[in-house]
Amino acid sequence: MVMYGGFVVESGAAAEITKNARHPYTKALLAASPRFGSHYSKERLITIPGKVSDPANPEPGCPFAPRCAQVKPACTEGIPPLETENLHELRCYNY
Repeated sequence: MVMYGGFVVESGAAAEITKNARHPYTKALLAASPRFGSHYSKERLITIPGKVSDPANPEPGCPFAPRCAQVKPACTEGIPPLETENLHELRCYNY
């Protein structure tokens, strides 16, 4: 299960999410994970750009919208519903 801003954004079998991530945050999180055998002094770690929103004062819409490269107007208007397809759950207006 992958959570962001207090919401489940993607869930399912770990192997399925790792190989077929759909939510932009899940993709960014996996891209930011160091690879086995890499060394911090030889490779720059990938970061997720932007600022984490304040959970005490959340912005309207998807909590990841301010940092998302795939944001569209609907993302800032309301929180996407959690949709299920073949035991894979996803909360994103892009799918």
